[in-house]
Order: sequence, then C-alpha cells, then structure tokens
Amino acid sequence: MKRRELWAAAAILASGAPAAEPDVRTYRLGVLAPDPRSLELSAWDVFVEALAKRGYVEGRNLVIERRVSRGGQANALEAAASDLVALKVDLIVAAGGTASALAAKRVTTIVPIVFVSSSDPVGFGIVSSLDRPGANITGTSIFGAEVAAKSVQYLAQAVGKLTSIAVISSARAKEHPWFIDHINALKAGAKAMGARTDFAEYAAVTEAEPMVKRLVAQGVQGLCHVGDNRTSLEEMDFLAALAIKYRLPAIGSPDRGFLLICGPSMQAAARRTAYYVDRVFKGALPRDLPVEELCDIQLVINSNTAKAIGLALPRSLLLRADKLIE
Repeated sequence: MKRRELWAAAAILASGAPAAEPDVRTYRLGVLAPDPRSLELSAWDVFVEALAKRGYVEGRNLVIERRVSRGGQANALEAAASDLVALKVDLIVAAGGTASALAAKRVTTIVPIVFVSSSDPVGFGIVSSLDRPGANITGTSIFGAEVAAKSVQYLAQAVGKLTSIAVISSARAKEHPWFIDHINALKAGAKAMGARTDFAEYAAVTEAEPMVKRLVAQGVQGLCHVGDNRTSLEEMDFLAALAIKYRLPAIGSPDRGFLLICGPSMQAAARRTAYYVDRVFKGALPRDLPVEELCDIQLVINSNTAKAIGLALPRSLLLRADKLIE
C-alpha cells in the first residue's frame, strides 16, 4: 500500500467514521398458494425460522412476496403466479401441492420453482423424474397411495367397526396416472379393516348429493373423497358439508370440514423447502436437485366435524393426532 493510502486509512480511523460495509444481497422470494390456509401458521413459522437459520431474514436480506388465489381455480393461480414473475422474484415456492406447482410451471420456464408436497409430481407432469426433475422446478412429494391406506385405518378406529366405505371422485380424476394406484391402496386398506369398498363418481358436483344419499341407503359407514388438481375449494367444501349432512365420517381435508386425513408433516415439508430455497439462492439449478419424498406423516382430525355428526372419537385416536382442529 502506498504511503498516501496509509495516511488516508489512518485519518478515517482517527475521525471515527465507520468503514464501508460489504454489499449484502437482498433476495426476493415469491410464495404461491391456492388459499390462505395453505400457509398454515405453524408450518409457515417453521419455514421462516428454517430460512433464518440459513441466513435469510425477512426485512434484512429477504423480501417475501405472497400471492394467494382465494378461488383455488387454475386460472386464478396462474394469474397469481404471473404477478410474482412480474415482481422479478428470485424463486417461487409453490405451496399447497400439485395445483400451485402446475400453475407456476405454466407461467414460467425461467424463474426457479420449489413445490411443496405434490402427491405424484411425475404422473402430473411437473417433473421428468424424481432423480432428475429437469427444467426449472423441484421440490417435495408424498406417498399418496400409502397415506390413503393409512387414512382408512384411522377412519376405522374413529368409527369403531368399519364394514363399508364409499370412495367418491369426479369423473376427471380417473384420467390421472396415479388414480389406479390410489384406488388400489384404498381397497387394500379397507380390506385390511374387514370393510368392503364401493365406488362412485360424479361428472358435476351437483350430482354428488343424490349419489351420497343412495350410498347411505345402501349402508355405507364412511366416505373417502379423491380429488385432483382441478378440484376447487368450493367443491371440497360442498362435499364435506354433504358428509356432515348425512352424518358420514369422511376422509378428506379437515381444513375444509372433512373428519380426518393422514398426510405429510407440513412442518417437515417446510424445513425441506427452506433447504431447497437455500440451495437455489446459492446457485444450484432446480433440475439438478432431486425431488425428495417426505416420510414424516401426520394425522389431522377435525373434532368439530366429529361433534357435528355425533361421533365420539376414541381417546387413543385423539392422542395419536398430530393436529386437532377445534
């Protein structure tokens, strides 16, 4: 260092002027969700905490842009995803499963995407394979068929003695490659509980009530709704209300009013999502990050629904629940 540079440095130190701080990059993270409940408070807190542990703190070096499609329709989700792209986010987290992942993928092939808990990302065409996702997208998936069978087991415990269960779905659901495996898993789960399985499908949700009424007349004791990526929140709400009206304990989203479901731990998913975000922020390409299958499964029960249908849940099942909606 030249002498005049040394004198300049000494003058700065003597004056007490702060030294220039190194530039710190601010990352802009987009979060896409089909409805506010997809950003479940406990899981969201876990996600934010996991990001902070990796050095990303909102308000310091991280800006989080949240976009929610309250209607849950594919076009509304795509519009929300387009908003995030327009904001020039560095990455989009597609929360809420398959629908968000597909919407984000349709909107951009450039912005990195990390999806959360898709039931069959290969079957839905989100990724090319689990090991090599391809394109600009990766994330976490769940064993849809296995958790379906587990849900039937818990429904049997809730009822006490399950002799029959009806599986209902929209006609479009059977178009998906995962459908057969999912149905076979439900059948196997019911058989293990000594229950028969009936199947019914509707072309329009308005057909569901006479269908459910007929199933009840046939002596069905429980219900399982199999949705797909085009199932709207309004459709789920309607079916959950039907199950309550006809006093049927039902497998489906407890957040929408169904009795119970067995699914991935959203806290575990949140932590793994933070891991993917960190890797991408540090330069990794999504196509080079294998999709991780989540093994941490949780049971969620809506106790309000149980009361509404006059079902006294066994204490052992309530103690087993990872989350109770009251």
